Amino acid sequence: MTKYTVFAAIVSIAIATPNTWKDDYPSERSCPMPYQAVGGRCLLLDTLDLGTWHDTRNFCHGYQGELAQIDSADLLTAVVDFIHSQGLTGSDFWIGANNEAGGVWQWPDGSGVHMGTPFWGYSKTQEPTDGAGSEYACMLSKHFYYFYSCVYYGELSPLCEYRQ
Repeated sequence: MTKYTVFAAIVSIAIATPNTWKDDYPSERSCPMPYQAVGGRCLLLDTLDLGTWHDTRNFCHGYQGELAQIDSADLLTAVVDFIHSQGLTGSDFWIGANNEAGGVWQWPDGSGVHMGTPFWGYSKTQEPTDGAGSEYACMLSKHFYYFYSCVYYGELSPLCEYRQ
């Protein structure tokens, strides 16, 4: 077999193989400043402005955004990869999921939050745990950025998503 035949075989396999790389996220889009394209969305991770869930939601509104709606496993992977690539692994983030509407977990747009794997982490049971009153979702570094019900956490960083 000549080296050209081997090269042609490799090229044929590469062309015929579907893209399965984990970093093949949806095509990136152009985002207004200070947002960055992550997983096909425009996100802002601000580690300097800490606050409660409501404080950080207001912060996002000031940038024409909302606390992020991480509603697909691909987007969750893209966000975690981005956190690691930017050296933000010591930071904890608020996201938009909450159960203020009568104990039902929703995103700020009113759509339901996926429960269980692959989004929610485990403590003694799989999150979210049934707490009293309103609860808010966060992504904690010490829990590898799975979702957690962070009703007792004080001030975390906002993870905002641009809303047009």
